[in-house]
Amino acid sequence: MINLFARPADMCVHVVEPMVALRSVLIETLRNQGFSQVTGFGDFKTLLVHLSTQRSDWIVAGGCFNSDINIIHLLKLCLDEPRLQQTRVSFMMREHEKEMLPLAFELGLLSYHSSHIPSRIPEEISDLLRIIRLAGYRSALASSNFLCRILKEERRWDMIIHLQKSLLDVFPGSSQILLALAEAELNSGRKEGRKTLEQVLLIDPSLTNEVEQLKTRFVPQETLEMPIDLDLPLDEDNSRMNVLGLASCILIDPDTTVHQLVRQSLKTAGVEQVETFESGDSAWRWLTQGGRPSLILMEWRIPELNALQLIQRINQHSPGVPIILISSLINPGEFSLIKEIGVRGVVEKPFDTQTLMTEIITVIQQHRYPSDQTAMDRRIQQCLATANEAEASRLIAMYLCNPAFEPVGKLRIEAEFAFFKGRYKQCCTMAFEALKITGDSLDLLNLLAKALMRLGDYENALKLLEKANALAPRNIDRICRMATICSEMGKEEEAESLLVEAKTIDAVNILVSETEAHIAIASNDTKRAAETLKGMENLHRIVAYTNNKAVALIRNNQLQKGINLYKSALESLPQPWNDIHDTICFNLGLAYIRLIKYQEAKDIFGRIKADGSSATARKVTALIAKLDHAVRTQTQLQFATETSHDSSAQSEDTMVFNLEKMMDSLIPVRGDICCYRIFRAQELASESMLKMLQNMPKMAQRPPLRKVESQVKSDRSQAS
Repeated sequence: MINLFARPADMCVHVVEPMVALRSVLIETLRNQGFSQVTGFGDFKTLLVHLSTQRSDWIVAGGCFNSDINIIHLLKLCLDEPRLQQTRVSFMMREHEKEMLPLAFELGLLSYHSSHIPSRIPEEISDLLRIIRLAGYRSALASSNFLCRILKEERRWDMIIHLQKSLLDVFPGSSQILLALAEAELNSGRKEGRKTLEQVLLIDPSLTNEVEQLKTRFVPQETLEMPIDLDLPLDEDNSRMNVLGLASCILIDPDTTVHQLVRQSLKTAGVEQVETFESGDSAWRWLTQGGRPSLILMEWRIPELNALQLIQRINQHSPGVPIILISSLINPGEFSLIKEIGVRGVVEKPFDTQTLMTEIITVIQQHRYPSDQTAMDRRIQQCLATANEAEASRLIAMYLCNPAFEPVGKLRIEAEFAFFKGRYKQCCTMAFEALKITGDSLDLLNLLAKALMRLGDYENALKLLEKANALAPRNIDRICRMATICSEMGKEEEAESLLVEAKTIDAVNILVSETEAHIAIASNDTKRAAETLKGMENLHRIVAYTNNKAVALIRNNQLQKGINLYKSALESLPQPWNDIHDTICFNLGLAYIRLIKYQEAKDIFGRIKADGSSATARKVTALIAKLDHAVRTQTQLQFATETSHDSSAQSEDTMVFNLEKMMDSLIPVRGDICCYRIFRAQELASESMLKMLQNMPKMAQRPPLRKVESQVKSDRSQAS
């Protein structure tokens, strides 16, 4: 939920109410609460015409049950129209409209309020704003509070249990959700309620009074004198609900007393698989043998394979797994590096259970459902790194529309997306603009350097990476990139020196091996390259890098350099030859064709070992036939026309970041829009309510809405 409710003056609020007196009360109440942009309408039809050209952040509406358009229609339109998916809806309900509530909550209703006593409306609105604040401005949590009121009235405990468990999937470890779940379980007579109360106290001991009240109401009298003990099972069946939603967790710490405390806390939270290790080396062996943790907890100072080495290996082996350090041994100068290599949180020793659980819950919730700017930054970068464009686009649209986020952060996210789409000049322009505002930023320095590398400006890319390395040394990924750049520039000594620096940090890191192979292949040191490649399990990234570099050389009319690079790669490949060998041979053959060296092309095609029925073999057969025909007829083979770098760069200059298109492609997920996709009305929704959805009104055709994009540009201008 965009934090607009935290800044009411920025919100566009619309009130829909046919009764003039009631509408006036609502408008006055909202303005008294700080909502200065409030507009009133007498019916939904007029509102929809207005929404065809204007944005709305919050609609406070009466049901208009007997009209052609009512609250159910409005909620469905807000789901179906991408531009309205950020709009929240509150229902000012008459008593006879109560049957609309279950379906309304399924369609994303934020809240409902009684309108039959106008004097109570200010109190109702104040209560809503209080609940929204307590929910951390997350609409799903705020909405569920109102939904539970309806379900409690009808004593629908099973539905409340299902609702709270669904909410826990989105907000793992929430003590308020757990407390509501425990109450529903106890009301329905389920013994699990006692264990859920135990988990409430584990996560938030400040709720002791609330837990005691529930125990007094539901737990048998003979057990009242026994406080909940985290070390003792309540019955023979000691299984607990996994309130953190973690399939497994690993802890790496030489102190076994820490193992005991952390393991017990996680077990009480329902995490059944907790693996503990006393050294980084033993943890790494477990990971490389197939271990897939949902969370990693570790000390910063660990024996054998140290934490810096281990974390950077984990980033390559299992990217995206959240890591929390439990340590008091971190030097202040190391925090920049720790943040850059992906550590999500730090818990200082000595620590208590609540401190640990609070940090774990914060990290897990922001990992699953990012809401603060830093967490969304990280999640977007992760999605782009794994080519998950759909999820990245969804998060970017939410990010750019959030007025609480810093404008310079929005500019950097646009630059990240431009890089992902291959618009390197655009990326450079945006990143440099953001860098002027923020000063030296590791994220921006790295991003700008990557874009300059793609544009062939190695000298300036190297300067930026050197500056970043001074801010946060010992990042293997950056040092290896610097070594590769030096190799590209012909600075062999500098490249070797940087390679030695990377090896000093972690000589067997896969990035170090790949960088050494890159340098050896580029310098035609095939013996060294072959020795390096021999010990590598996966050569695809090496071949992809070599191939892309050779293609770039060939397209820039440096055909012989490209051919030499392919030859060096072929001579370096360890046997047995496979599809990687065939790929290089195929591309080398194409390079010979460009040089009109048809016999050399046929010879290299003849070295391809692919099975005759494979796609590669069929292509080779067709090419050889064309080569034979060209030799007989003394003609030349023609390649398809390629777009030059200059023309692509010109077209890139005309590209703009299309936020509107991104917004239009948004698909809401659980937790985005109140209880939509979290709650199902099921038997509570009457047949007459469901029929309303079959006669949906249509929104008027409207011109593109540019207001949000204009706001982003305005923010950027102000920041400059």
